[in-house]
Amino acid sequence: MLSTALQWLGDGMKAPSEDIKDIMEGSASGLTLTFATDLFIGHMPPSPDKCVTIYDTSGYPAELDYTYQRPTFQIKVRGNKGGYRAAHELAQAIRDLLHGTHNENVNGARYILIAIESDVGSIGPDEQERPQFTVNFRAHRTEA
Repeated sequence: MLSTALQWLGDGMKAPSEDIKDIMEGSASGLTLTFATDLFIGHMPPSPDKCVTIYDTSGYPAELDYTYQRPTFQIKVRGNKGGYRAAHELAQAIRDLLHGTHNENVNGARYILIAIESDVGSIGPDEQERPQFTVNFRAHRTEA
């Protein structure tokens, strides 16, 4: 059983955050996010003010052979100081892009479904008074 899991993991399955980054960057939704410029994974840098970070969260147990996973992830949006409305709208646009995504093949994974777990919510301003929002998602994925 362990060898099956290790073989599957060794076949190139990436962290969900990597896949979500690629979905967001490659979308025709009008989002103009660029990885390492204003779109990040796992860490929100001090600048730029307006940016988005994708965090892998704990998820739900995978099937015993790890071929069917149920990961979760969080999107955090930070806006410019005084840009509450624009930051909220960006978080909503990301929610609308990802919620309901289904049968999408990305980086060797097939996303059966991506759905919101909790809607856009304010987590208050950061130390520089920049507005911050999060939206949480769950996914069902297997090998493509």
